Amino acid sequence: MRVYKESAQMGREEITPEELELINMYAKSPLTAQQVFTFSLLLCDNEIDRDGECFPIPSLERLCELLPGTTGITDHSWSASNQIARVYRAEVVKDPAKQTSYGEEYAYLKAWAYMLDTEANGEIIAQIKGGIKKEVSIGCSVKTVECSICSRPIGENGCPHIRGQEYDGTVCRGLLKEPEDVYEWSFVAVPSQTEAGVMKRFAPSDCGTFKEYVERSGREDFIVQYEGLRKRAKLGDEYIESVKKEVIKLGLLSGMWHEDTALANAAGKLDFSELMSLKTAFEKRVDELYPPESQLYRESRELKKSVPETEFMV
Repeated sequence: MRVYKESAQMGREEITPEELELINMYAKSPLTAQQVFTFSLLLCDNEIDRDGECFPIPSLERLCELLPGTTGITDHSWSASNQIARVYRAEVVKDPAKQTSYGEEYAYLKAWAYMLDTEANGEIIAQIKGGIKKEVSIGCSVKTVECSICSRPIGENGCPHIRGQEYDGTVCRGLLKEPEDVYEWSFVAVPSQTEAGVMKRFAPSDCGTFKEYVERSGREDFIVQYEGLRKRAKLGDEYIESVKKEVIKLGLLSGMWHEDTALANAAGKLDFSELMSLKTAFEKRVDELYPPESQLYRESRELKKSVPETEFMV
């Protein structure tokens, strides 16, 4: 699952000899303090976001291990020309004086990044210094989103709980566990939360079925829409089954088929339009074999026989 965690905190950092040594681990040619511009980022934390999810502290610590060397871009636009900065250091910062909304010690992932202090980057650097560019978003993948109530993958495998809803006094939240990779971090226009937020995007390869996609999203509106579609699909399936039964009955009446099992097997391999075409053909044949007789026609014929030809009825 791809996760985009947004933050609104970023600031300029002074360059020490130790910082410059870390930066030069990623540079092909040694850089001087005058050639780089550095700044710090609050990328994500363990507070519940607007989607009812959070990174537990072990997940923040794993992201901290994966983050150094990660490229910074803009608007999550993946292209070589869009690379503008790189993380060279990261750490998980814990704040004993602050607690999360669910009562645990507050912690966040802080990163330090550098970019070349060139004329081409002058506009971006000016926007960072001026507080215009301060919202950032981390793009990463996690292995699972675990339900804080039942500890199962949220929305699947029997988990009935919904993010943000209260169960016996405890608010359900999705725990973003076992980070596997950090793709990039990006400057974005609008953060999803005051301090940090999540903007998820599921890749097709992450989910085997549409049902799995809906369940793993955890969004109640998606689940409601999916259930509506599922019920309508069930009605459609029931109608198709009734058409198949009608086709079998008509096929036997028409004399074109003499074995209901063979006809059922054939009908089961047809799509709906082909099934309706076969039904129409059988109906036509049945109408030819058993044409409807008009009762009025029979009555008029009997009446003609009972009236002498010399008499006229007006």
